[in-house]
Amino acid sequence: MGTGAGQLPPHAATITVRTSPELDQLTMLRALSDTVTLNAALSAEETEDVRVALDEVATALICASVRDAPIECEFVTRPGQLSITVGAVAAAADAIGEKTLPWQVLDTVTHSFATVAEPFDPERHGFPVTVGFVRTHETGPADG
Repeated sequence: MGTGAGQLPPHAATITVRTSPELDQLTMLRALSDTVTLNAALSAEETEDVRVALDEVATALICASVRDAPIECEFVTRPGQLSITVGAVAAAADAIGEKTLPWQVLDTVTHSFATVAEPFDPERHGFPVTVGFVRTHETGPADG
């Protein structure tokens, strides 16, 4: 059975959360990240890398978000890989620019990442910004 557009490959699991753009929501995102990495059987080092990357990206997007625009976070686990996408509507298109700390962290602790800033959306009063990153990990024989 092949996968078409929008379909996940076998053994993929997706968790999506939407939260208010408030710094006190970082605790919830950290807890969710820890739970997902635990279920994905990531090592302690890999878990810490994911936590640090998510924390930096989410903090930057929360601080840059326009009032009342939710922060959306999606975790997709596959054998040997965890992908995380974080999105928000930011007041500036360069919320996660090359010279920012989140960019440097992503470049250091992830295997790949991408940032996309769409043009200003007048209906949403800001720039839709999405940051996606991937952390690969070793899988054992039982992981498939």
